Amino acid sequence: MSKILDRVLAAELKTEDLFVPQWGETVRVREFNAGERVDFVKDAQGQTRVATVRAVIACVTDPETGKPVFERAHQDMLLTKSAAAVELMRSCIAPSRACGTKGSKP
Repeated sequence: MSKILDRVLAAELKTEDLFVPQWGETVRVREFNAGERVDFVKDAQGQTRVATVRAVIACVTDPETGKPVFERAHQDMLLTKSAAAVELMRSCIAPSRACGTKGSKP
């Protein structure tokens, strides 16, 4: 196996602890993996209304336990919550901004 492949396989998805002021809570948000990104794009093309919420469900965890905060069953409930809160979390997940600085070397 090549050294590059070894590093790629060992690389972890980036995470960021994010304070959500609308909820007074801190959550851990991780960037999409490749499969989730594909699903997000599909959702955004066919079901724009739920794409952002599904991204949040997939990538937001409790920083203390590491367990998901939301399940797919929470989709409709999240659609009734603060758009600013949901968009803030999505901004750390989706293509417009990966957590951290794009393209910079560590």
